[in-house]
Amino acid sequence: MSARFGWLLACGIALAAVGAPRTALARSEIKLEADRSVVGVGQSFAITLQFVSDDDRSAQKADLGPTPGFKVLGHSQGPLQSAVIVNGRASVQNGLIVTWTLRAEKVGRFTIGPAVVTVGTSKVKTAPVQVEVRKEAPPSNDPFGGFFRGFGEPERRTPDPADPKLALDAPRDEAIFLHATVDRKEAVVGEQITWTLDLYRDEDGGEPDFLEVKESACDDCMKQPLLPNERLGALIGIAEIRGKRYEVKRERKLALFPMRTGAVRVSPMSLVLGTRGRPKRESEGFDLTITEPPLAGRPPGYTLGDTGQFDMHCEVTPRQVPVSGAVFATIALTGRGNFPSKLKTPVASAFAFASGDVKDAFDVDESDRLGGTRSFNYVVRLEEPGDVDLGAIRFPFYDPKARTYRVAACDLGHVAVTGVKTPAAERAPILPPLPALRTRLESPGRRTHLVDSPYLLGGCLVFPLGIALLAAGDRLRARRRAAKEASGPDLGARRAALRTAQGNGDRLKAARDLLESATKARFGVGLRALSRSEAQAALREAGAPDELAEQLPRLYEEAFRLRVAAESDAEIDAFIRDVEEAV
Repeated sequence: MSARFGWLLACGIALAAVGAPRTALARSEIKLEADRSVVGVGQSFAITLQFVSDDDRSAQKADLGPTPGFKVLGHSQGPLQSAVIVNGRASVQNGLIVTWTLRAEKVGRFTIGPAVVTVGTSKVKTAPVQVEVRKEAPPSNDPFGGFFRGFGEPERRTPDPADPKLALDAPRDEAIFLHATVDRKEAVVGEQITWTLDLYRDEDGGEPDFLEVKESACDDCMKQPLLPNERLGALIGIAEIRGKRYEVKRERKLALFPMRTGAVRVSPMSLVLGTRGRPKRESEGFDLTITEPPLAGRPPGYTLGDTGQFDMHCEVTPRQVPVSGAVFATIALTGRGNFPSKLKTPVASAFAFASGDVKDAFDVDESDRLGGTRSFNYVVRLEEPGDVDLGAIRFPFYDPKARTYRVAACDLGHVAVTGVKTPAAERAPILPPLPALRTRLESPGRRTHLVDSPYLLGGCLVFPLGIALLAAGDRLRARRRAAKEASGPDLGARRAALRTAQGNGDRLKAARDLLESATKARFGVGLRALSRSEAQAALREAGAPDELAEQLPRLYEEAFRLRVAAESDAEIDAFIRDVEEAV
């Protein structure tokens, strides 16, 4: 009985061993190796895991384990299969190979791993790897100087060197932030101040998604862009801040021309990121101190804000015209600085200047100073026969670099006017003759009554329909009025504010508000946040005629100049008339 029981027990144990599921791994090999044992701070290297097993199950997951002192930049993974023949018997080994790319972050001796491979419900561990990190990268011991790199070893890209000019004392945020600078905080009225905005992003982070962008503003400045649109957002270099590398992109660069004295505020630029929580990033803001050029040595005719270095050239064609004919005068002002919106032309009874268009051809020099040529085109009508001297045009300005006043001027020369002036009595009347005076009233004719009209019955039938049409018209007018109120301020109210404004400052503000509202209502373009060239381009794109696209931004810019440099009430009155005609 006991022998039979022992035999049965042995058979049961054997059957259980054969039929039980495999929970342990068959013979396997696993190793973890780094391609370098000594690296420098900021240097990248590779660490590779290889795993093979006789088990017919494939590895499902590989984990590198702890990586203190290093940052994992990425990894690649692939299957590994090999055939082994022993004593004429073939067997297949399955496995995987995984390569991680790491970057050293700080000095020291660190342990990486152990790495873990998961196969089914079982896990296999590697031995850890030791890597030493030094302050400087050790010299390469490759006797061929890297000539054979790529034969059996993947090429590793050398990180771009960091630009010390882009470094900061501390990052404004760990992942992404804005950084603004100005080249100076003190200037005279009209002197250029260069404002620059850069976007810093973690070199290993993804491209950000912006939900909302609020531009920087300077209400007391005229501004001009210094970068073309295709260069906005261009990568300008790598910055290293406290051991961390950031990509730096140049997002904005503007030339600011302050137009009043005192404290002038440049507000920060801000943006909202499209990540969880919608975090907000904001650049620095600046308080500028603006002073007036000295009174000593100031030439007659100088206007506050005319600042820079300029030369003037003139051309008049033709040089001979008949009486009441016209010549064309082009005044080219070349240089760098705050260009005037108009020039003072000579005044005489023998001729009259009529303003034409203004054309700009601007560029930016190596010092980020805006300059080029602004051409003023005039039509000059000649009213007196003989040799007419057109006089000269002068443009006084302050040179902040030399700290002195200068005058750019040119002589327009003489024009030969032929013929005889027509007497005023022989000239054609400006208005045609009015109709003759009526001496008697005409009879209105025989009176009729409504009840005698054959259309009375038709009118009674049409009356309900008219009531319905009137009601529909009222609803349509209400909708239009609501849409108009939603689209912006009432232009009628703006005009009324301009007519009732007291004092030159209030009149200029009302005129500027009317220009802004009229332009936005008609073309959907706001002048307040755009430079002159940007506003002109936006108006042309919105369908505005070229003449109006040039005139509206020029008048808006002129309002700023007159706030601080108006010579007389007559000049402001003329400006108000120009605004009313334009809108």
